Amino acid sequence: MNILTVAPGPKFSTYDTFLYYTRAFKNLGHKVSAFNYHDHYAYHATALSHIEDESPEDLGLQARAITLAAEDLISRIARKMPDLIFVVSGIALPSGVWDWLDVFNSNLSKQFKTMVLFTESPYIDETQAPIIGRVDIAATTDMSSLGNFLDINEHSIYVRHAYEPEVHRPMPMSAKYMADVFMVGTGFPERINLLAGVDWSGIDFRLFGGNWGDLGDELDEYYTPEFLDNEEEVPMYYSNSKISLNIFRTAKWPGKNVLHVDPELAYSVSPRCYEIMGCGGFLLTDSRPELLELFEDGRDLVTFDGEVDLDDKIRYYLNHPRQREKIASSGIMAVSEHTYINRAAEISKYIDDNWRVL
Repeated sequence: MNILTVAPGPKFSTYDTFLYYTRAFKNLGHKVSAFNYHDHYAYHATALSHIEDESPEDLGLQARAITLAAEDLISRIARKMPDLIFVVSGIALPSGVWDWLDVFNSNLSKQFKTMVLFTESPYIDETQAPIIGRVDIAATTDMSSLGNFLDINEHSIYVRHAYEPEVHRPMPMSAKYMADVFMVGTGFPERINLLAGVDWSGIDFRLFGGNWGDLGDELDEYYTPEFLDNEEEVPMYYSNSKISLNIFRTAKWPGKNVLHVDPELAYSVSPRCYEIMGCGGFLLTDSRPELLELFEDGRDLVTFDGEVDLDDKIRYYLNHPRQREKIASSGIMAVSEHTYINRAAEISKYIDDNWRVL
């Protein structure tokens, strides 16, 4: 199959998914080319800002840059003539792109199929809804959204998150990346509130990521305001830290006045859980239904419930290294089948089985 992979979503959170699926489809033997929407947008925004003497922050300029980047995508499709256009996220593509694709596709003797992997479910499903009905296959990464997807598009599927074994694997020991507790992620308010309730005294806690804002006296000393390299530094921390912490998000966006989804609504495991376990890290996380369907609490990972339980379990497992190491070793085995190449194989099979009716 000739596949064009496209990355027009939040680069800080979905770009790795785009890269890993591009790699996985290639490793399965498909002919694959990639379109990095972000680079095209940045090129046009920079060029327009110089030509028009406008700030790159100008909303009108941004809208024109988005349209030009989308036109580049249409041009790439015309050159590559793919069988499948596989889009990761898709929320940054203007609605006109789907109109153009429909017109372009209707004039081809051999039509292509479109698939979007909606990576932001269930947080912004109302934003994704207009796209769900425009594509041949709509894939959600949270099971709780599948029913709503099927109401809009009968060819909707659930695709679990995954990890990339070439990246997320046990790494060499390094003093630079050793920590008692490590966490990387976006500073959603529920995460800030939970971490602020833990007594971090005497603990080497290292916190990284964006949008954490003013953390106050409880957390400021532990936070490093820089982005880590996801393929180099983050796996080193997962492998070398005694505890790697995951806190599932419920907020739609970072900030103080954000809307939240019901914590009971979000169902599925996040990429970070798979990645920590793949690196041989000890995963301490709050819970979700799917987590306990796939893995065993206390054997493959450890869950906590609220800030008091989090505080207790951090101190307990820091003082019980043999239990911690046994659980981390079990986690590597438990996560071994949850790879991008396996997910890509499942997608390929679905497309092959349903091509005539898509």
